[in-house]
Amino acid sequence: MHIDDFPKIEDGPSVITEPELVYSDNDFDVYLTELEMLWRYDLFKDGEHIYYAGSISKSSAERSAIMKVKLLSNNSNILNMHNESGNYDN
Repeated sequence: MHIDDFPKIEDGPSVITEPELVYSDNDFDVYLTELEMLWRYDLFKDGEHIYYAGSISKSSAERSAIMKVKLLSNNSNILNMHNESGNYDN
């Protein structure tokens, strides 16, 4: 992906590097981008941008992003189990 494919942060820090795919599974993709003063991470689910945040280092950005993906994956699995059993209504 190219930086123009990501949501803009108005008056935000300058971009240093192009987004780098650091994690991918059947549902989620995680990209890291080095900015002037922090690392930005972007989460995509099924190709749709769902979240972005920043961290002070590349490793902390990657850890934070992957933790969020695991949390979202677990929540999706729980909701799917409830929906399939008929115990949860949307």
